[in-house]
Amino acid sequence: MNTQSQTMPGRWFVGAILLVFVIWLATVLAVSREPAAYGVSVAAGESKFRDHCGACHIVEKGITTHHGPNLYDFGKIAGTRKPGLTAAQYVLESVLDPEAFVAAQNRHGMPRNLASNFTEADLRNIVAYVVSRGANANFEEISKLPIPDTVGVSESRVVRREDMELAERVLRERGGCLQCHALYRNAEYTIFAPALFGVGLSDEALLRESIVDPNKVISPAHRWVNVMLTSGKVESGKIVGQSPERILLVKRGDANDLVQVVIARDEIDEVDGQLEITTAVQSPMPTGLDKLLSEHELDVLIRMIRQLN
Repeated sequence: MNTQSQTMPGRWFVGAILLVFVIWLATVLAVSREPAAYGVSVAAGESKFRDHCGACHIVEKGITTHHGPNLYDFGKIAGTRKPGLTAAQYVLESVLDPEAFVAAQNRHGMPRNLASNFTEADLRNIVAYVVSRGANANFEEISKLPIPDTVGVSESRVVRREDMELAERVLRERGGCLQCHALYRNAEYTIFAPALFGVGLSDEALLRESIVDPNKVISPAHRWVNVMLTSGKVESGKIVGQSPERILLVKRGDANDLVQVVIARDEIDEVDGQLEITTAVQSPMPTGLDKLLSEHELDVLIRMIRQLN
């Protein structure tokens, strides 16, 4: 009896430890499993988001925005963006009609036909994923959101993240496009050449033509001039400022960069009392970019520009 009495407390102790462990394990498994929430799946939404939206949107803390805003913890502020809309309603509207509301700190350019790539279930799952970043998603509300039949209503223009990154390397490095072109339509950055995103550049044929043959159609707003000097030299560039005494010209430098040149009016040749300044017939955009790039690089560059317009 004494021996049995002495072993009983030990058995109870071991049993209590095992019970605590079982409860802990069950809790971990319950938390790690996605709840059956009105048929809405955050995990499925995350997968769709990363495949279709991750080329522009980042969902990681501390990383600056890319083409679209960083959506880390976006669930905390989504419900405050547009008066009268809950977080789920705002996120859904942003996918269905990106131009319906653009926050002051964000840019235009999100594809308007993005929803055509998703089923109704996809859209609900994506909304749940975005809203759950930093907040608790209301799955019942999301399951009841009115969603129009958007599947296949327009051409799909989604670019994969790896293609988007390749296209951006072409812009910044191989093509050197950002020496003249701004990415977005900030007025102070569109002096030299048109902005690329959020400005309506969506016609694939015209985009390809402007790259392959930039001299075929030249925008009057970005046409350059030739200035004949009394010294016999010709300065070619774009007039960005002038006064009664001088003109300010932007031209391409020896390193293919853009430099400013101040030219006094008395240094410019005259014909019949008029300064000899003629419109250039060549585009300032260099030719041969299509020869420099592979066909795949050219294709993803065009798709990237179309997606962000």
